[in-house]
Amino acid sequence: MIRPLRIQDPGAYYHATCRGNDLKKIFLGTQDQKIFLEKLSMSLGVYNVSLLTYVCISSHFHLSSVTFLNLCAISQAGKQLQIRLEREAKLKKKFDELSDQLIRLSRGKI
Repeated sequence: MIRPLRIQDPGAYYHATCRGNDLKKIFLGTQDQKIFLEKLSMSLGVYNVSLLTYVCISSHFHLSSVTFLNLCAISQAGKQLQIRLEREAKLKKKFDELSDQLIRLSRGKI
């Protein structure tokens, strides 16, 4: 069955949520939440969306917002935020791998 179209009115209120797969944590600590909120803040300004409320829980988050454009702006803001967070996670993973290799190398274990 096809999902019904969403209401797309400027000035409409929206609730958005995102959960980790299998209820896994998406925020490993307060630093992850701070980074998420910084990236979210930048995206809201770019897409002219006003954040009314938010809550960050280890396995998910909720956002309440009002847009001055249409729902496409919220969708694009979410996509940009996801791209930034994924890119940052890849860089962090690579950095951690290189750090581990340097530690092993410095201890003569490679």
